[in-house]
Amino acid sequence: MSNFGMADRQCLEKFLGMGSGYVLTFSDRTFGEFVFETVGADIHSAQYTKQGTSKANKLRSFWKQESDYKVGQLLKALVDYEASQNLQPTPEQNALHERCGHIAAH
Repeated sequence: MSNFGMADRQCLEKFLGMGSGYVLTFSDRTFGEFVFETVGADIHSAQYTKQGTSKANKLRSFWKQESDYKVGQLLKALVDYEASQNLQPTPEQNALHERCGHIAAH
């Protein structure tokens, strides 16, 4: 089980745009591919759908079930991916990016 608190989760959820059930700009297919390529997990398996089948719920379930190391790997990759997609971030987005990168590293 990953080991970060509510404030960290809220920061990550905001950064990743999880409020509406999505994760960044991923489709179901591309999210599954990204997670598998990054950490070798099938995010669409029953193991991660106990809280619901949205991408955000699957990611929350992943956070609860996997080790800090594996969660950190995925978070770092998501932070890097978001940075590659958002070429003109606002100061708030830059601050969120920095904080989420720090969370991923610990």
